[in-house]
Amino acid sequence: MSISSTTATIFLGSLITLGLPAQVSQIHPKPIKVTGCLQKGDEEKEFVITDKAGKKYELLSDSVALGEHVGHTVTVKGTPITEAKGENEAKEEKSEKGKEASEYEGEHVQVTSLAMVSPKCQ
Repeated sequence: MSISSTTATIFLGSLITLGLPAQVSQIHPKPIKVTGCLQKGDEEKEFVITDKAGKKYELLSDSVALGEHVGHTVTVKGTPITEAKGENEAKEEKSEKGKEASEYEGEHVQVTSLAMVSPKCQ
């Protein structure tokens, strides 16, 4: 192997290694925990929780009965759902920021567990 091919191999290996941490974080997002008031969302199996700071999360789950806790203060644990957005989607999203509040598109979370804190929202 010549010096130039060895250098090229090391350079390519470095690029691949440097790219791995970003890819791993996209594949396995960190689980999150949110406490707040659970409300029905816009879609059939979609729910929204608002934490104490006012941040909203859209919740989805096939395994946790979220509908039974609408109007309750709950703590949910789950995994953020990330979608890769193309350049056109990002532009469309910016132009849609002025639409109605009922069309809120917050961070989506796939819920894995739920614990009721209070039977009422506070």
